Amino acid sequence: MAPLVHMQKGGRQGLTAGCPSRSARRAPVHCSTRRALKVAAVNSGGPNHRVPFNTNVNAPPRIQLPGFLQPASSSSQHHQPHHNQQQQHRPDLNMTPPMEGAFKATGRTVVITGGSQGVGRAAALLFARKGYNVVVAAREAARLAYVADDCAAAAGRAGAALAVPTDVTQERQVQALVNSVLSKFERVDAVVQCAGVFGRGAVEDTPAMEARRLMEVNYLGPYLVTQAFLPVLLKAGARAMGTSSSSSSAGVGGGGVGLPGIGGLLGGGERPSLVFLTGFSGRVPTKHMGAFSASKAALESLAASLRTEVEGQGVHVGVVQPGLVRSNLMERAAFYGRNSEEDRRSFRQMLRTLPMAQSPGEVAEAIWGCVASRSPEVAVGLPFAAAAQAYRLTGINPSATPFT
Repeated sequence: MAPLVHMQKGGRQGLTAGCPSRSARRAPVHCSTRRALKVAAVNSGGPNHRVPFNTNVNAPPRIQLPGFLQPASSSSQHHQPHHNQQQQHRPDLNMTPPMEGAFKATGRTVVITGGSQGVGRAAALLFARKGYNVVVAAREAARLAYVADDCAAAAGRAGAALAVPTDVTQERQVQALVNSVLSKFERVDAVVQCAGVFGRGAVEDTPAMEARRLMEVNYLGPYLVTQAFLPVLLKAGARAMGTSSSSSSAGVGGGGVGLPGIGGLLGGGERPSLVFLTGFSGRVPTKHMGAFSASKAALESLAASLRTEVEGQGVHVGVVQPGLVRSNLMERAAFYGRNSEEDRRSFRQMLRTLPMAQSPGEVAEAIWGCVASRSPEVAVGLPFAAAAQAYRLTGINPSATPFT
């Protein structure tokens, strides 16, 4: 039997056969010589040495890695100067964030709130046919998706439309809308605010909750959208003033009802636009629509005040004032009073039969004209424009006759 020999291997002592018979048959090397070679191979970290079960995971790799991937040893870190440590710092292997403006669609872009139906949908399709990228925002995601598909087909370009479900009365959702727009498109040329709800009833019968709802959707919603998009529009306005200072400086003021403003006549066509859809009731206090008229009048005042603030900075502010529109606004319309259901049926019938009532397409054309000409004010329909002008000049309220 072969004698047992003590052998030190990797800092640990063990018992092993001094002269294994198989190894002896291969190479008749003395036991002490074989033991010395084995210890030398372990100490040198050679690639062919046998590693027992206590494998050293910190052993040098057989394949040399690049310098910045080499594991740093504690001894080298203590002895290296500080500037060398900075030079050998491992680079960040996370994905590099995209550069600003990368992978964004170019071209003119319009954002339309209330774009799932009615006037907003008609305006979105019209702007798409005019070559704009269109962003539609509303609460109903399913309808928005259909409108976005129709706009992309009308524009004839893939990626020309974006649907962003948004409740304009929620500030976080409005900010998310801005972020979605800026992440997909390079610029915003127009913001058209068509979101709104309708309510009818005497002040005595209209509850405060309904008045609050009308004010939140018709006034506070556009206010939040205006605040969110205003920095983007002011930046675009500054660029427009830099490229066409004469037209921008002449843009203060404007023409009358439905006529181009001075800025539009002098070629300020690159100025961004902010358009509010107010209505006849915003100009003329309307019988049995006290809460609704108040919300639209507040929007008129907001647009007039905002115009004095940003018109000189290259941003066009316009209002479009439709009269009666034959759209599906009755879906969310609220009627109050003792005969509210009868009032609802008669009002619906009036929308269908009144010759002065306008289609959503007519109002969309007026919105397009307001943006294209940079008009401060566009009234839709000659009868309503004449009635509003008469009220302004004489103080006689003509609303009692058509709305009784």
